[in-house]
Amino acid sequence: KAMYAQADYDGAVLEKDIVAGSIMCVFDKTGVKSALGFYVIPNLLKGIAVVQIKEIDEKFAGRITPFIMTAHVSTLNLQPADVESVLQANPGLFKGIGEIALYKDEYKGISPDDVSLLPFYDIAASHGLVVMIHPDDGQRQAIEKILQDYPSVNFLFHGGMRSYVAEIVAKYPNAYYSIDGDLNDIPDEHESANLYGDKTKEEFVVKFKRDYERILTTAITNWRGPIEKNPTKFLWGTDRAYPMHFDEEVGGLLDEIARSFIGQLDPSVQEKFAYKNAEKLI
Repeated sequence: KAMYAQADYDGAVLEKDIVAGSIMCVFDKTGVKSALGFYVIPNLLKGIAVVQIKEIDEKFAGRITPFIMTAHVSTLNLQPADVESVLQANPGLFKGIGEIALYKDEYKGISPDDVSLLPFYDIAASHGLVVMIHPDDGQRQAIEKILQDYPSVNFLFHGGMRSYVAEIVAKYPNAYYSIDGDLNDIPDEHESANLYGDKTKEEFVVKFKRDYERILTTAITNWRGPIEKNPTKFLWGTDRAYPMHFDEEVGGLLDEIARSFIGQLDPSVQEKFAYKNAEKLI
């Protein structure tokens, strides 16, 4: 909790705010096979954190694919040497590095091709890991540079690229994009439901049910064309992070609207977007 406070982020503390078994129950009830899990690992707690991740991976085999996520707090961030040591000590456990959120204060002003990030891409290349990045605005040139400089690394992006992501994934074989928040609210419109703006579960549920058809129609308008033109490059996501996002009712709503969206895609594309692209990526 102290770390999240420093990061100005109300993330859920695993096995305290949210019990791993309850996540699996939600998955079972909504028919979700597995998910990518972005595990925040602070440098001061990396031993304890990895033990917990391994326990979950063993108990719920195949249900959550672990990524090593930075703390987004300068004094707690893993350094490249830390990441390398964790990987060496736990071969095969982690499938990716990220999310690296370049819009957050800790990374504000840091470009995707910044020299401080390159060692992480080098590690990803040597271990065959995916790198997940949430770019900030105005970073297209840098995004294209890392895609060119690291052709053997698959980069999974989300957020911040709506206006040009279709061009990026079409141009670069190693570029992928997760559509998640746009399936939960209306982009750049602050009156509708908002997974991160609404402070309570009750507030979100009321607004989400009220705005359901408008959110769905907007998502179809914005994303059906790009997905169908690049059917192997887009993944479905939910962007769950806060405690209320793992609530059974909220989880059901997020999965329901996603399936309504998927049902509007060309039948030849539906399974790719729903799960096959994710399976292939990892």
